[in-house]
Amino acid sequence: MTASAAGALEWLKQVPREHGERVFAVDGQSGEATTYADLDRQSRHAAAALRRLGLRKGDRVAVTGDNSVAMARFYFGCLYAGIVAVPVNPGATDDEAAFFLQQSGAKALGFTAAVAARAGKWPAPRALELESFLAEADASSPDGVEPFEGVTDDDDLLLVYTSGTTASPKGVLHRYRDLVDNGRLFGRFVGLGAENRFYNILPMTYLGGYYNLLLLPYVCGSSVVIGEPFSAKTAFEFWKPVIRHQINTLWLVPSIISLILRMDRGEDGARWCRERVRLVLCGTAPLPLSVRRDFEKRYGVGLHENYGLTETLFLTANAPKLGVVDGSVGRLLEGVELRLVGPDGADAPPGADGEIVVRTPYLMRACQHTDEGRVAPHAPKDWFATGDIGVYRDGRLSITGRKKDLIIRGGVNIAPASIEELLYTNPAVQECAVVGVPNALTGEDIVAVVKLAPDAQFEIAKNELSTLCAKKLSKAKQPSEFVELPDLPRTASGKLQKHKIRAWLQTREARQPARPSAPAPALPPSFLKPSRVVSDIVQAMSIKYNTYVYEMRQRNEDVIVLSLGEAFFDIPLLSFDELPMPSGYHYSHSRGIPELRAKLAEYFLSEYDVSVDPQKEIILTAGSKIAIYMAMLAIINPNDEVMIHEPAWVSYAEQVKLCHGEPLMIPHGVSVFDFERYVTNRTRLIIINSPNNPSGKIYTLEELSHLNQLARKHGLYVLSDEAYSDFLLDPKQFISMGNLDPKKSHSLIVNSISKNFGISGWRLGYVISNPAIIDQILKLNQHLITCAPTILQHYIARNFDQVIQVTKPQIKDLLLRRRELAAHMDQLGLKYLAGDATFYFFVSIGASKLDCEAFCDELLFKRHVSTVPGIGYGPSCGRFIRVSVGAEPVERIQRGLREIADLIRRTT
Repeated sequence: MTASAAGALEWLKQVPREHGERVFAVDGQSGEATTYADLDRQSRHAAAALRRLGLRKGDRVAVTGDNSVAMARFYFGCLYAGIVAVPVNPGATDDEAAFFLQQSGAKALGFTAAVAARAGKWPAPRALELESFLAEADASSPDGVEPFEGVTDDDDLLLVYTSGTTASPKGVLHRYRDLVDNGRLFGRFVGLGAENRFYNILPMTYLGGYYNLLLLPYVCGSSVVIGEPFSAKTAFEFWKPVIRHQINTLWLVPSIISLILRMDRGEDGARWCRERVRLVLCGTAPLPLSVRRDFEKRYGVGLHENYGLTETLFLTANAPKLGVVDGSVGRLLEGVELRLVGPDGADAPPGADGEIVVRTPYLMRACQHTDEGRVAPHAPKDWFATGDIGVYRDGRLSITGRKKDLIIRGGVNIAPASIEELLYTNPAVQECAVVGVPNALTGEDIVAVVKLAPDAQFEIAKNELSTLCAKKLSKAKQPSEFVELPDLPRTASGKLQKHKIRAWLQTREARQPARPSAPAPALPPSFLKPSRVVSDIVQAMSIKYNTYVYEMRQRNEDVIVLSLGEAFFDIPLLSFDELPMPSGYHYSHSRGIPELRAKLAEYFLSEYDVSVDPQKEIILTAGSKIAIYMAMLAIINPNDEVMIHEPAWVSYAEQVKLCHGEPLMIPHGVSVFDFERYVTNRTRLIIINSPNNPSGKIYTLEELSHLNQLARKHGLYVLSDEAYSDFLLDPKQFISMGNLDPKKSHSLIVNSISKNFGISGWRLGYVISNPAIIDQILKLNQHLITCAPTILQHYIARNFDQVIQVTKPQIKDLLLRRRELAAHMDQLGLKYLAGDATFYFFVSIGASKLDCEAFCDELLFKRHVSTVPGIGYGPSCGRFIRVSVGAEPVERIQRGLREIADLIRRTT
């Protein structure tokens, strides 16, 4: 046998006998300790209670909740009883949870008290609140049961679902011997034992939190402190519990390492690592060389990478006895076989990159394909294709990329990671991403996108990198272009969003981003008169013309409405019966009800890869319009200047005036990269709207990255109005400011349930920012509106997923209609500003002798077609009109467009 002569179950029986009164688990909050003997006794009790419920060996029980000793005890109760645990993410939507429960065939659902409000409503045959269940089990089962009665090493222990980011999630089934023997083997290779105390900060409803940081320490005779899952919030005080609980073994992932490096400003962690930390392990994702070196320099301990998959468990490992080799994820574990396969299916030449194909004794027993409804069995003798690309040299494996990220240039397969590692050797490179972009001759070109150190000059760095690549890389691997971005977009977990970089490169203008230059001389001051504020603002142009429409319709006049700023979707009214009444009639939390804040945080994470703390970083408001106003009030002082890029939504400038600030309108022809010359010592805020109303423009990654750097350089805030974030056909084109400023230190993101979900009349919006700014907006919310409409908040929270399912297809249809109408305008000879998103066009009337207001008046009152004068969107927009295509059928819109084209011709 590969791990030891004892079988998996014999080993599990031996562990509590050998370690008895030694501490195994420590509650990270209370400090309460559970010994191996305690856990053995409690697991026997839990197993007996599960059997009294009628559950038997092989039955499946779903488990969800927060990291806790209670969850650990329940997992071990299932393990002792031969019951298959099915971890479910507590952040899953109701539909996702129902899917996992149905697909797994779970006969019960166990959940901790912390998530009882949500999980208790999931459709499980039997619901078990873990703390109560375990307390009753201890009281009712004084002797418990004999562990593993009737269970064998080849019985199933765990069914874990992979994430469904690129396809439907699949269920991976592992046996007792897979997890126990692989864990023992890994521990023996790395040198784990009773001296090691781990810190479990990975969610216990994922394999990392269940296996790496619970079951593996157990089979190795180590101890573990169970803490809450790592987040930006816990990163600030990461080392305090490590020191308090005497933790000496860390298992980190690259995104956690990066956050610790950014947020740790003290010396306690570095001192503790140098004096007491025995081992730091790292896995789950590629670790950039620069990040590893920064961590090792900062904390004085080595990072030991390992490699494995949910389907295979651990395949390789590094250990202190082996030393560290740059880029290596270690040596193969005993019993693991490796092949590197080329695109033709044959073995790759020695030293060449190839897809990693493995044969391991710990391969999953079966894969449950949820989209196909079938279970595919696997055997240890099977070769398994990992989808990763690697190279195997001198007995060590290095991961060079994912198969889906391969660049094929002139028929040659190129792994980006090998190029990236070379670029990281230049000290000017802080971050980089190498991607392939289409090329008609070679198939793909190689483009290296780099973020440089603050004092680096791009032209110098580009020359150095070109020379470096020419010396170290074959001609086929050398990048054809180097591109600078001040910030690279990342997911909430810290992974680079290469697909968004690739999409931007394919659509960008042929130019390099301007690096921030010295500030231009201050513009001549033009101070706002602080008195008679309201008299200085103008009526909202779009609302003014829509008011005309309402009045004309009251007189039964037929008007083609191309002025209304909303989408008319077919949305059924869902039931109000299960909403909490009579509380729905009353005030609610001024931050917004917790259920809806949690839903929106989940949505931002799943749709845009932006992590939001629903407790501290989001506030719900009565529509996004008041959200923008309160966001401005929270940060603008009298006479502060606010930069607004035209064409701009009609209320930005007027709201700035209401805040006693001064709007500084930047003409629509001015590039983002020229904004710095408008910055003065009074500039406080930059407002952008992406996707844009009225043009449909989506700000590019390059533009947003530049604005992010501009804000950092000059101490400015960026207010990013993302109210139309779902109104684009290709989601990869949309970048949230949260992707570039993940801590939200200088950005405020405003979004709209009303706009994005097609329910404009319900007036529900929200602001996302750092806790300090949200607390200021909270005070304004309390004084201006108290709370967003309570009953509507509960309605959306309850029906969130159903509303999305109804609106998403209609959004797509509307955008396809927009594309069709753009072609129709091209045929009519109408010109408009470039844009692909939202349901607006900003149409030029440049050839007409009429100004935009006179043009819209004649169009409305004589031709009964309502549009909005462009002058409302900024002084540079007087030769445009806004056309909205969300409220009328295509035929009527086309008729209205013909009237516009005809009026231009007749007034030229």
